[in-house]
Amino acid sequence: MDVTQDTAAENVRSAEQRLRELFARRLASTHGSSWQDQISKKVRGSLETIRGKEQAARPNARDEPHLLGYAGFDHLIDMGHSHWECCLKETELWPSFEAMKYELGRLQAVRNPAAHGRTLFPHEYIEGEGMARRMRSEIERLWRQEAKVSDQYWLYIEEAEDSLGNRSNSGIQVVAVKANPDLVYEGDVVHFRVRAFDPLSRQLKYSLTTFAGEQSPLQESPEFEWTAKPARRMLDVRIKVIADKEPHAMSDCDAFADFRYEVRPRPG
Repeated sequence: MDVTQDTAAENVRSAEQRLRELFARRLASTHGSSWQDQISKKVRGSLETIRGKEQAARPNARDEPHLLGYAGFDHLIDMGHSHWECCLKETELWPSFEAMKYELGRLQAVRNPAAHGRTLFPHEYIEGEGMARRMRSEIERLWRQEAKVSDQYWLYIEEAEDSLGNRSNSGIQVVAVKANPDLVYEGDVVHFRVRAFDPLSRQLKYSLTTFAGEQSPLQESPEFEWTAKPARRMLDVRIKVIADKEPHAMSDCDAFADFRYEVRPRPG
């Protein structure tokens, strides 16, 4: 598989999201429902500030389910230092806190330039993608071990979201549909993003289909821009994910996420 700055950035970003959830699960397992109170005042204050800025900048976006949804690698390093013995050491993802700090520091060194469009050298993004893939796979292995799940074949969607604040849970066939679908007008643009994980580390491709017959070609990017059409009381949009090799979970895809909208003719 070719490694590029773009693939490295995507894998590092996905590893960061997976680490956020890992930390949250481990703290909740140890400290119970009040686990967020165990976050240090320094880190909690920084995360609350980030959350407040995002709420102001993106008022239609849904809040993350917990504060660590706003954490970067620097926050996770601080969290690891505070909670290594009680929560993270037993995962055996790293032999020591120092090893965790080194790996997360190297990932941060890739993530920040990539997120801001700065150039990375091949040795940097190749190292970043390798670390990120290992970390994602090890966390997947840990979760499956804890859940006593032996099936290692099927990819699944970790999360799917749109620019209107709809967001799915994880699974094979997921939905991000409100009781009253969002109202959009013909010509409005909606953005989608899907995060999927394959235990077999195959290449993934994505496509967008609407229940009005529109279908995009397969693409490697998990992001889409859809122009709403035609007018319908209810119109479903489906993002499909498929691996490039067998086995496949279904005939035309391995997993999908559904969104739903009311599309009206534009006034005037």
